[in-house]
Amino acid sequence: MEKIKVALILLFIINGDLIAQKLSFGYDIGLDVVNYKYIGPTPIAKFDPRLSYNFGTDLIYSFSSRIQGQLEFGFAEKGAKLLYPGSNKPVSFKSGYITSSAAIKIMTFKRLFFDIGPEIGFLIYNKKREEDGLVYNVIDKAEKKFEFSGVIGIEYVIWRDLSIFLKFKYSFTPLFDGIVAIDPGPSQPYKIYNEQLSFGGFFLFKKR
Repeated sequence: MEKIKVALILLFIINGDLIAQKLSFGYDIGLDVVNYKYIGPTPIAKFDPRLSYNFGTDLIYSFSSRIQGQLEFGFAEKGAKLLYPGSNKPVSFKSGYITSSAAIKIMTFKRLFFDIGPEIGFLIYNKKREEDGLVYNVIDKAEKKFEFSGVIGIEYVIWRDLSIFLKFKYSFTPLFDGIVAIDPGPSQPYKIYNEQLSFGGFFLFKKR
């Protein structure tokens, strides 16, 4: 019985060591172009993209030399610019999200990976910067706290522990889901979705 216990302990240690050898840890930071996608009746104003940022920490497991799984936990600020009719000063919307994503990474060519997977985000703030330069909280009952998105991208390894990436994130759940009052009626529903194009760098600080 004691020999069986010792053998199980040794097997657990060996398997744990093998798993650890396939794990990599890192962090990433990106510069984003973000915008709103509006679906509904003709909007009274025009949404334009704006620059933003994201950052996170990553856990990567290597299934083989060509296939990896990645978990990422981070922060992203999404939003857009809104230009009201008769004004030449856009209002900036800023939506901050705590994000968590999972992705499959497949090496399609030497040093070039193709990434695809889902992402979930939790809205922690939603603000707008008015023409006077002040920042206000956006108060809207149609605001959605959770966001489910799809992520697709490419990643190129420029050095052993350093990569650059280009990713596109499209939300399947709206940030706003409300009603536009039209006179004369009838009123019509509208939805606003986040869109995010991200370019950045990824650095591994522990690698097999």
